[in-house]
Amino acid sequence: MEQNQRDIRKDYLAQDYQYLFRCLKRNLFVIVMCACITLIGVYVALDYFMKDSYQASIQLAVVPRDAAGSKQSDGSVNTAVSRSMSVLNSSMLKEQIRKNSETEALNGTLRAAQVGQTNLITMSATADTAEHAFRLLKAGLENYPQLSGYFETGYLLQRLSGLSADSIITLPARTEYYAFMA
Repeated sequence: MEQNQRDIRKDYLAQDYQYLFRCLKRNLFVIVMCACITLIGVYVALDYFMKDSYQASIQLAVVPRDAAGSKQSDGSVNTAVSRSMSVLNSSMLKEQIRKNSETEALNGTLRAAQVGQTNLITMSATADTAEHAFRLLKAGLENYPQLSGYFETGYLLQRLSGLSADSIITLPARTEYYAFMA
């Protein structure tokens, strides 16, 4: 009796792959059309809600204030670079920027990244408009010296390139990529 119940369950749970393949083959057109409709719907929604963003960036170098040999060792320069990076990426700098009445309404992100194992830092601001990205980067550069006095006296952050509107690039929203992924 128990053996019969196992056989019945086994037959019941068995899957007919040929039947599934025939169903998929018969409904392939409907499946492809549903995928196309989904692709178009997701693309339209993403195109409406996702906007291009703009990024302004500048190259900075951490250099010693004086030409003392002890300050130019690799360890001390790396320490100074890491301290400068932590200040540039800190929430205190963002608070300083938001306290200013001219920049309190700016929405965007401000990031700093070290270039390899060098004393170079790339500071970039990303925002929804080119003007906001430029103003956010400029505000970050102007507010950095106020905070840097608290932690570092032996090194300066020197601009390697000028702050210009020509350095602003457009970051496309990549709606096609996300639509195909959906």
